[in-house]
This record gives sequence, structure tokens and C-alpha cells, in this order.
Amino acid sequence: MNNSVFEPIEHKIMAPAKIFVTGMESSHYHWHYDYELVVLLKGKLQVLCGPSPMLMEAGDIFLVNSKMVHGYRGVQDNLCLFIQFPTTIFERIAGKEQLLYFYLNSVRKQFPPKGGFERLRKAACKAGFTIYGEEPEAYLVQNASFYELMAELAASVQFDIRRYPGYADSPAAVPYTNLTLPTSGLVEISGGGRIFTKKQKKEQAAACGPYITRAYGS
Repeated sequence: MNNSVFEPIEHKIMAPAKIFVTGMESSHYHWHYDYELVVLLKGKLQVLCGPSPMLMEAGDIFLVNSKMVHGYRGVQDNLCLFIQFPTTIFERIAGKEQLLYFYLNSVRKQFPPKGGFERLRKAACKAGFTIYGEEPEAYLVQNASFYELMAELAASVQFDIRRYPGYADSPAAVPYTNLTLPTSGLVEISGGGRIFTKKQKKEQAAACGPYITRAYGS
């Protein structure tokens, strides 16, 4: 894990999260301060995280916690929804110098959320597919859907509150689990995957539409 790299995540001024759809071929081991929620819409994806790899299939949902070292490997042609958001979203719940560590993993199903995984998948897809709006007020619709997802996450998913002395999203911060690495001496990258154009995104969304309707409802 010592060869993992730091991935910086930037947010637009009017957007509380970075939301995008991509086909994932592979990515190096990396980490970031933000949480990363992954919904696999199509195909299969191997997640390199923790003591052993796990295989996500269409419909699976998984949350990567802050500073957790991870990587991805596309097993077959796939389509992934990524929602990356800052830890400060839950600051009022966690308290100062503390973070929420979530247990959301539909592959291993160790800690199923209240109401099941289906509600979270539906909420995530609702937030994810608002990125296609072209109206001037579309960002407000996206933000509303995103915060609905955050409320569902905090209310239904099991989490620990972990002490993180000196936490300030800085290289001097102290890692809080054995799945994280200190940031000093690591280089930055912009992330892996294949980003689609707006036209391609719409085409992919249309292609996945029937599946999403079956899986998550209208």
C-alpha cells in the first residue's frame, strides 16, 4: 500500500459534491479526504480495498470512507456512478476533530442499512442523474437530491464516530484506521477512469434507463 497516491478532489462553488458517470477500466491505489459513494449501474467492477478484493455487480453500492486507500479494476465493460463529497457535510453529527466512518457495502452485506440497500440506491441514482439538467436552476435540483441522499445515509447506515486529532484536511492530519496512510511524501494525481462527454452521458443514461427503472423505481 506504500505506493498509493493522493487524489485531490475539487468542488464547484455551487455544488456540494462532485457527481459523475464513467466507465472504469482501472485505477492505481489512491486515497482522498472526501467520501466516495459508488453505484455500479452496468457490468462488473473489482474494488481493491481492505484485506481482499471484492467484486461489484450491477446494482451494488459501496462507500469509500475518508482517507481509505483503494483502487478499481474493470472486470468487464461497466458504467459507474461516483458521488464524492467532503467530510464537513457531517460535521454537526460527528463533532470537531471527529469523522463518521460508514459501513455501506451491498457486496458483503455485513451491516445492511435500515430499510435495505434499495432506498439508498434509488436516492443515489436520483442525485446522480440530475447532472443532466441543462436549465439555469438545474444545480438547485441537483443539490436538493444530493442532500436527500446525505440525510438517508446518516439516518439509515451504521457508522462509528472516530476521533481524529488535529483533523483539518491537511497533510499534517493523523490517519485514524489501518486502512489509511499518512499524506506526507505522496504525490497527487487527478484520478482514473474514462469520463464521457455530455452527449455520451445522455446516451449511457438512456441505455441504462430500463435497468434503473426496474432496480430503483421511477
